[in-house]
Amino acid sequence: MNVFDWLLTSQVTIAGSPVLVREIVGNVFGLGSAVELLGLAVVMYAVFYPVLKALGSWGPQWDAWILAGSVLATYGMARGWVEFWLVWIAVDVVGVPLLLKAKFYPSATMYIVYGVFCVLGFAAWVRVQRDQASQARPELETVVS
Repeated sequence: MNVFDWLLTSQVTIAGSPVLVREIVGNVFGLGSAVELLGLAVVMYAVFYPVLKALGSWGPQWDAWILAGSVLATYGMARGWVEFWLVWIAVDVVGVPLLLKAKFYPSATMYIVYGVFCVLGFAAWVRVQRDQASQARPELETVVS
């Protein structure tokens, strides 16, 4: 998955085809995809929390978010949504303090590095999205008679 993610964020084309990125807000009645993402988050959290609690997680509410967020971010990436990067950042914001509290310093450091990559990836995808949007709009032509 990391290789796939790198390919999408580092190259504008894959096998000669452009990578199309789009915002989730504004796709369907202005909120469709955002509502879809939020609905999926609620359902996954509701499923993952009791499972993680039954498995003896010391922080099932946080682990449920990390798991649901990771699934959602991967789903958003597959859909080409720019905002999936923000979900990854939210996962990192929750994950780093938990890892530090558990004294998993190398893993916390890795999540911090991932967080930096997510910020850079988000900026790159926003730039690509803006470029695609500007290319999709026909230029206004002045008609001289």
